[in-house]
Amino acid sequence: MNNYIEANCEFLPLNKPRYSEDSGLWCLWFPDISEEHCPWAYSVIRGQEPIPVFVDTYEEAKEIYNHYKEVYRKNKGDKINEEDNS
Repeated sequence: MNNYIEANCEFLPLNKPRYSEDSGLWCLWFPDISEEHCPWAYSVIRGQEPIPVFVDTYEEAKEIYNHYKEVYRKNKGDKINEEDNS
């Protein structure tokens, strides 16, 4: 859906879309992907910052939020199924 998010961020968004008075845009925050693709908590420990993603409309922000929330759920479910099958 969004090449920048997929290349630089871990899924699940850290928050629901929020309006930024400073920029006049809608913002979503995603965990920064680390070199080892480690979970967000490890990224924080290593001093990595969450990545803001700005879009023009609430509808676009909500669509991105819902899409990556679903991707996260699907990936989490796939990992659980893989563990159950091993």
